[in-house]
Amino acid sequence: MVAVIVLPVLALLVFVMPVAAQADAEHTRGQPASAADDLASSQKWRQQVGDYEQAPAAIPQHRSEPRHWYGWQTVGLDVLWLSSLSLAGVFDVPGLAWGSLGIGLLGVPLIHLAYSNYASAGISVGLRLGAYILIGAGVALVATDASDDAYDDSSADGALGWVLVGLGAAGLLTTVVVDAKVAFVSRASETTAAALTPWFTLRGAAGLQVTTKL
Repeated sequence: MVAVIVLPVLALLVFVMPVAAQADAEHTRGQPASAADDLASSQKWRQQVGDYEQAPAAIPQHRSEPRHWYGWQTVGLDVLWLSSLSLAGVFDVPGLAWGSLGIGLLGVPLIHLAYSNYASAGISVGLRLGAYILIGAGVALVATDASDDAYDDSSADGALGWVLVGLGAAGLLTTVVVDAKVAFVSRASETTAAALTPWFTLRGAAGLQVTTKL
């Protein structure tokens, strides 16, 4: 009876033990492979994170190009033609006055054009022409008020004339400042150097000498 019970138990143990050992061996062999996969995944993730952190450093930094300021030429020319216009008024030299006004209108825009600063040249001409129109209209109203005393509203025309003259003068001064502020050119795109030198005489002759250097 005991043999009948013991023999099946031994047979079961003989069959189960090899299967369990084989399963344990396979589980043991699988553990290093799983750890190796986890390590490889971790290293790959760290490499991707490192590449992401270093990516911004690879982007080239934008550096502003050095610029050349030629505003001293615009300001100097404005001072010269305004001075010559004042001398023309003091000594009553109409030719000098007209020459000075011509230099005042086109001189500084030509400087901008010499440096290929086309937008600034156009703005300068527009502002100066507007100031000239205001001053001319104001002078005309003041002259009409001084020569015609028959109208009761002549004093109002004279006052309006002086207001227009003041606005025109303020516009000219503003133009001088604006021209000096926008008188910049990139050194990389600067191909020529230009200088404008005005000249005039008390006899009424005036002109503008342009000197360029390639």
